[in-house]
Amino acid sequence: MGKTGRIILYSFLAIVALFILFIANSFFGNPISKNMAKNAAIEYVEEHYKGEGFELERVFYSFKSSDYIAEFRVPGSLDRHFRLCLNKSGKVEIDTYENIADLTCTKCRLSREYSDFINPYIDKIAYTYGNESFMVSELMFLESIDEDKFYNKRRMKISDLEIDKKYNLKKLSAEIGSLSDHIYSDDVSASKASEIVLKIKKDLADEGISFQEIYLSLSEPFIDGDKKVSVTKELTFVISRKDICDDKKELERRVQKLIDEQYDYFYSPKED
Repeated sequence: MGKTGRIILYSFLAIVALFILFIANSFFGNPISKNMAKNAAIEYVEEHYKGEGFELERVFYSFKSSDYIAEFRVPGSLDRHFRLCLNKSGKVEIDTYENIADLTCTKCRLSREYSDFINPYIDKIAYTYGNESFMVSELMFLESIDEDKFYNKRRMKISDLEIDKKYNLKKLSAEIGSLSDHIYSDDVSASKASEIVLKIKKDLADEGISFQEIYLSLSEPFIDGDKKVSVTKELTFVISRKDICDDKKELERRVQKLIDEQYDYFYSPKED
């Protein structure tokens, strides 16, 4: 290979190498910037949160935000952890420390634990409602005193949570667990809805699980051939566990009342 050929080859290889470095830098950052971010994060925590016991867990590059993320945690703590987002020059752009004090970390941890706890029970009973059932459950927290009247009486104030406390999830489910189920059915009526909520209550009771409320959406899909493309009729309501009684006629009356109340609340004209 002649001199000119070698120059062209080396130039090509250099361009390829630079391109690879550019791609790698875009997805993983670079060691120099990462080290700068690490040192800057440690200095920042030493300055702002000295004596609180935080230790650096890891530093990584986020290609989505083009920032370096430094994660800190108090060893052994469930909720005392936060993130710093730093730019490539090591300046702190975002500090999530306040999520500890405002109990967001505790709330999120508790929600994850509850999902892991409740999902096996839901999965076990959900299949009995057919393929047209979409069932989930979550813990309901009161975000604001201005929430709708249908919900706020059966919520737990976030301010009542305790950092690092291990909660009895079965007890918590009975107090603030909300089960949501969206079911497609040819029968969209208070009678059918009553049958469903009573069955859900009994099925979960057989598993030793209770809850505070059920949010049910019952709808009749519009069918175009074998494909369901939209909903033509739907009813929704929220009912507390204590209102789900074994008397079918009384339960149907309660369900119809809740359907009417919710419809009036959300769709009736409001006075200024």
